Amino acid sequence: MIHETLKTERIALENIFCIPVYDIFRNPVWVSHVQSFTPSFSIVFTNNSLIQRLFVEAGYQVKSSKLVKRSIYKGSNIRQLMIEGAKWEHLVPLSVQKVIVDIDGLKRLQEIKQTTD
Repeated sequence: MIHETLKTERIALENIFCIPVYDIFRNPVWVSHVQSFTPSFSIVFTNNSLIQRLFVEAGYQVKSSKLVKRSIYKGSNIRQLMIEGAKWEHLVPLSVQKVIVDIDGLKRLQEIKQTTD
C-alpha cells in the first residue's frame, strides 16, 4: 500500500524500498535483525521511542515524522471502521482503497476479527 501510494504521488522510487520486517520480540537484536533484511542505510524514521533508542544506541541518525490527526488516521481506527461496515474510504488514498479491494481486505479483516473474538 505504501509503495502504491508513493507511485501514485509520483515520488521517485529508485532509492525507496518497502521491506516488511517481522517482529522477533527480542529488543537487544532488533537492529541487527532489521539490518539483515535491508540494504545499507544511515537514517531511521520511527515514532516509536523504544525503536528510536535502539537505533540511536547503534549509531544511527533517527528522525520522527509528524503525525497528522492521529486519532482519525490511525490504522487500528480505520480497520475498526472497516470491520463495522462504517465509512473508511475517505481516510486513505485511492491507491490504498484499490489495494484493499484487490486483496479482498474487508473480508480478510472480518475473518481475522472472528478468530480473535
